Amino acid sequence: MLTEFGKEIRKLRIEHNDLLKNMADKLGVTSSYVSAIEHGKKPIPADFISRLKGLYDLSSDEIRRLEQAKEESALKVNIDLAGVNKKQAILANAFARKLNYFSDEEMEEIMRLIDGD
Repeated sequence: MLTEFGKEIRKLRIEHNDLLKNMADKLGVTSSYVSAIEHGKKPIPADFISRLKGLYDLSSDEIRRLEQAKEESALKVNIDLAGVNKKQAILANAFARKLNYFSDEEMEEIMRLIDGD
């Protein structure tokens, strides 16, 4: 699933008639790296927007949209559950849904369990 930032850079590619590989080549990275950024599997590099700005001569509105999308995307986490068993997948999804309901003390206890203390 594309992140908000991924949607914005895909829109840029389409508007500039660029394929994923073309954009990646122009940025000096692989197409799989750009795809991973689009899908939230890799963090967005600090200089990525400025590199896009130079590449596509972006307007201030386009830059603002990219920056907003980057902020929104940073608040979301994608978890690849391929290879986990059913119970693990259920636990990961349940935890994600209920994250806001844990108290600080409960979060500390969960962290102790995870860290093995």
